[in-house]
Amino acid sequence: MNTAKDLVDKAMGARVRRFRAICILLGATVLAVGTGEVFIDWQASEDETVASQAMYARVAEGQLAATLDLVEGKLRSTRDAVEPWAANADPARSHRWLVDAVRGQPVLRSMSVLDGNGRVLASSNPQNVNAVVALGALGGIAATAEARVGPPFAARDLRQLAEGGVQPAGDAGLPLVMTTWGQSRAPMLLVAVLDPGRLASEQRLLLGDAALRAAILSADGQLVSAGSGVPLTIGSRPSGLTALRLAGTGAGQGTYIEAGFDGAPAVGAYRRLPAWPLLVVVERPYAEVW
Repeated sequence: MNTAKDLVDKAMGARVRRFRAICILLGATVLAVGTGEVFIDWQASEDETVASQAMYARVAEGQLAATLDLVEGKLRSTRDAVEPWAANADPARSHRWLVDAVRGQPVLRSMSVLDGNGRVLASSNPQNVNAVVALGALGGIAATAEARVGPPFAARDLRQLAEGGVQPAGDAGLPLVMTTWGQSRAPMLLVAVLDPGRLASEQRLLLGDAALRAAILSADGQLVSAGSGVPLTIGSRPSGLTALRLAGTGAGQGTYIEAGFDGAPAVGAYRRLPAWPLLVVVERPYAEVW
């Protein structure tokens, strides 16, 4: 038979169990709310980073397109002077107008005129004159007179490209090439050599710290220019880059949260230039998002 003490103990035990259950329920609720708030904050931070990378990529694309359009304009205006120069073959005069073409354009290392055999007939950089460049290194002679981006090369300028051999580490050039067709002469090439390091510097001025993980790649995957935070070599063809894979699907622009330049998770954005076979990529390590 239950005594009064037994009944009291039984009632107290039931109350303790109910209290524990309430505490556990309250703890689970607080934990769920806290976890939800953390998840919401994390998602908001991630979304904000994706949006900012997309903006940086758009700015980088606009800056690069403006630079290339400017150099193309220089090539077009210079092309108009090539025909009378070819007829008169005045080296002093040709040097002057090539120097004028690159003056005030720090992104331009040189502008040169090459004959159909790759010999430099005139150049804003006197060291280039009479160098013989393999035209394949510049993309060859095109059938049209439109300006085009040639393959990046591991040399400072046309003279070093012609000489070959081991070049100083980091030296690279990006040629912008235009074929000129004359009525009474063989086709010639106008070649503007751009400084990839200067392209990276312009991005750094524009994007600030975001430029440390910014890069420019050719449509076929060759690294043209990169910030100091990109662990890749200029002129290399890195495999497995997320931006290249996504751009290869036909998407002209996009964002991603996948492996970055160094293989670690990153938040990235890419944009393909509409008028040029180049791709700009901007990334931020995912570890910095939260």
